[in-house]
Amino acid sequence: MDRWIATALEQMLLLTAVREEDLRALAPGAVRQVYGRGNIILQPGRQRIVAFVSGGGREYRSSVDGDELTVAIYQPGEIHGLEYANVTVQSRSTLVATSEQTEVVVLAPIALRGFLASHPDVLLSAFDLNAKGGELATNRLEEVTLYDVTAYVAHELARRAQDSDDDRVAVTHAELAAWIGSSEREVGKGLQRLKDQGLTSSKRYRPGIVVLNRRRLADYRKKDR
Repeated sequence: MDRWIATALEQMLLLTAVREEDLRALAPGAVRQVYGRGNIILQPGRQRIVAFVSGGGREYRSSVDGDELTVAIYQPGEIHGLEYANVTVQSRSTLVATSEQTEVVVLAPIALRGFLASHPDVLLSAFDLNAKGGELATNRLEEVTLYDVTAYVAHELARRAQDSDDDRVAVTHAELAAWIGSSEREVGKGLQRLKDQGLTSSKRYRPGIVVLNRRRLADYRKKDR
């Protein structure tokens, strides 16, 4: 196995406990690829298993009017398309684009299928990851259907603040817009509304957004405007 690919696979969250010699089963057909920012990695109808090594990606759907709905964000250590190890699964009707320069390893479905068959513990973890991904996608559809951009931003800030020690969320307008599937302008308006209502604060020369009332952000509704 190519040393770079072996090292890259060892960094995958799903494979961290797997011995290097066992990872060799994934070598057949594994390919390293590098993409620039905003490149399309996957088109609807293609079945590819993509392991993100550096950079990141966004999975989304586009309407005929050009509106976009982000259904998943991929970071280094995550794998897109694990379900394609099952040859009967149909391809997704989504696109995946890079958010910055990104390195990936593309895995062969047949190789992954054989690997999972001989590693049931990894297979169970893969099931869990897919289930969590489906739950997240469902929640996102609910957000878009029921709430406006300001509420969507509020809920996302509340969620991210849970992982922060000081309630500071290190995120840019562009990142929030990409995640929500809105424009930076609309996200900026939403952030200003939340700041005006005393729910968040920020300083021009200090990065990040400080969440002042996580509960109210999590429960934010359009009527709160």
